Amino acid sequence: MRRLLLLLLIATSAEAADQKILIPVYYNGPGAGTLWRTALVIENKMSQGFRSPGTTFATQCPIPEGCFVDTIPAGQLGFLVLTTAPGGLLLMAPADEADKLVMRLEIAAIPRNPLVGVGTAIPIVRERDFRTSTVTLLDVAVGAGNRARVRVYDPDSNDGAQVRVSIRPWSSSAAIDSRTVTLHVLPRVGTSTPLPAPGYAEFDVAETFPAAAMTGFNFNIDVEPLTSGLRFWAFATVTTSANDVTAIWPQ
Repeated sequence: MRRLLLLLLIATSAEAADQKILIPVYYNGPGAGTLWRTALVIENKMSQGFRSPGTTFATQCPIPEGCFVDTIPAGQLGFLVLTTAPGGLLLMAPADEADKLVMRLEIAAIPRNPLVGVGTAIPIVRERDFRTSTVTLLDVAVGAGNRARVRVYDPDSNDGAQVRVSIRPWSSSAAIDSRTVTLHVLPRVGTSTPLPAPGYAEFDVAETFPAAAMTGFNFNIDVEPLTSGLRFWAFATVTTSANDVTAIWPQ
């Protein structure tokens, strides 16, 4: 009986805990000869207001410019107000209602403007999306003016966690090369309450695998956890010379 009660207490505690929601990219500023904008919009369909450590939102209110608040009221919509979050950020939501937060994340180089819904969609990562085994990113274009980057995240913020990244031709199961990549928790951003930050690593594919990049154009990239018990997620972006972005993630 005592063991049963303990298990029930553990299960209840797990259900009550906040869920982590990974926002992989958030950047507003210069880069590659242009300016980049990011927009995260959230519709709160929970039965309660949504707030998360270190976050500020713009919401509708009687003031034409909108109001800046720390909570999106139930049934309302808000935009994250933030300049940049190196290595992404983690939002915290009540586990029993986290799926009732409807989100859209986009990034774009001017003249495209994600604030009005014109940008490249970036996936938002829920607890169920984090992996403990190998992730494969398919058909990543490298070279010919494309800039390919891979980003890896640890939602549990273990500084020093490691993964092995392997690259292979899209038509082959044999790896050409591999590297061990170490994740770090980048300096927290925010004011009195910093934004929670994931463990993070980012690299340029052609610079990290120069020999492979000289042999072909499209590659599959495998990301395998090396640290015991590591939960992680990874995705790639391919940016053209015109600064059009394609996102590639495990599906």
